[in-house]
Amino acid sequence: MESSDDIAVVYWLHDDSWIDQGELVPNVHEDGWVGVTSRPYWRVMNKHRRNARFPTGFTFEPLLIGTRDYCYEVEKRLRPHSGIGWNVHPGGDRADAQHKRVEEGKHNLLGGEQQREVNIKRLANGSHHFLTTYVCPHCDRTAKGPSFKRHHFDNCKSLS
Repeated sequence: MESSDDIAVVYWLHDDSWIDQGELVPNVHEDGWVGVTSRPYWRVMNKHRRNARFPTGFTFEPLLIGTRDYCYEVEKRLRPHSGIGWNVHPGGDRADAQHKRVEEGKHNLLGGEQQREVNIKRLANGSHHFLTTYVCPHCDRTAKGPSFKRHHFDNCKSLS
């Protein structure tokens, strides 16, 4: 469980698009993505590099190291509202926003009562994505669940 005293990093992802806009240097207040993590290498390699929303070849730049609370305060100052740079949401701790989406039934994973009802129906009729059976055409392995697609099909080891 993460605590507010944990050490975290405020980081900035940016690319060379600022050159095309005629700026002399990239601007952390307007360009790229600002985030907070306690695992910067994992976050960049496993989340951002695989996300099509971010341009390929971006630069990872740690801005500061501090407590999680302090890092979220800095992120909130750099991204005070939504739609700045590549950030969709304003900076700061996301826990409140996630809880609000859960209560409203709009969270895509946990959901509110409405989403739970949909998941129960999908589980009952066998159409939930965790019950879907997949067969890799390259190695003929069979498994259930979405994580199977990550290691098979186009990423199957039998292709190499």
